[in-house]
Amino acid sequence: LVVPRALEGRVRRDAQGHSPWTDGFDPLRFEGSLGRAIAAHGGEMASLHVRDIDAPTMDDLLAAGLEVAAWGLVDPADVRAMRDLGVTSLTLEGPNWGPF
Repeated sequence: LVVPRALEGRVRRDAQGHSPWTDGFDPLRFEGSLGRAIAAHGGEMASLHVRDIDAPTMDDLLAAGLEVAAWGLVDPADVRAMRDLGVTSLTLEGPNWGPF
């Protein structure tokens, strides 16, 4: 996870550089696997912004046994892309959504 520039210098990371905002489940502690970090914390679903979901990310999340939700979709092409990747839940933004 990243530290916003406004907070740089005020957010203390541990000695290994892990984020304090992940309750000890920083993906860095799980060889960079977001899916394994979420699952280790008891999570059953990952909800990510549409731009943060690609095939390697989906592979990681699905390998951890998680369902995947996407939010921030503003274009029917995004809906099709997420469907094709196997995302199971979508949050759409804006009016006039028709068939996909």
